[in-house]
Amino acid sequence: MNALLMNEVIVLSDRLTQLGHRPGDPPHAAFFSMESEISKDIVQYMPIRKDQSMDYGDLQGLITGIHGALGESQGLIEVGTGKTGKERDYIYSIVKSALPENRGGGVTYTLCLDVDYPAFCLRVMGFFKESGVTGSRDTAVLELETRKNGSVEEVMKKWSRDPYDEDYKKGHLMNLSEQREYDELFPAHPLSLLREFTDQFIREN
Repeated sequence: MNALLMNEVIVLSDRLTQLGHRPGDPPHAAFFSMESEISKDIVQYMPIRKDQSMDYGDLQGLITGIHGALGESQGLIEVGTGKTGKERDYIYSIVKSALPENRGGGVTYTLCLDVDYPAFCLRVMGFFKESGVTGSRDTAVLELETRKNGSVEEVMKKWSRDPYDEDYKKGHLMNLSEQREYDELFPAHPLSLLREFTDQFIREN
């Protein structure tokens, strides 16, 4: 699926369904939905000023900034930077937020991706949320890791950690089940879908 934004062609996933424009939405913003049996997702893109973009190439600065802003129910999953398939600078982050039970529980994974275009920065925001039965990926990977390591106790010693700073202990840290190597086992999981969307967007734009 292609979209036109300020004379630039944006290549989007065919899985997306475009949503209507609502009163108060920025004039050049567009909103899309995507879902699986265990994930309900919203993707938004809009142009922002170049001086509002994240600092392309500065992953450590991005990590430090995210660590300073995370709440107790949040954790850093992944950051990345480089050149897109069409040689545009990009930088992104993925952060998870655990929702309280009175708000349905589960986890939402949030993507913030900036891509440099000649006249603007394209900001893509994605909100990929667990729906239905939550925690199935965690449970399955815990069982797999327990089989390999011999006991739940040994697995739990290394279950949660920040992916970029072993000394960072605040919040709801990334766990083993959220590593990329498990995405192919859980293709309908929101984190797997988010990474698939991000990789495709970077590759095709």
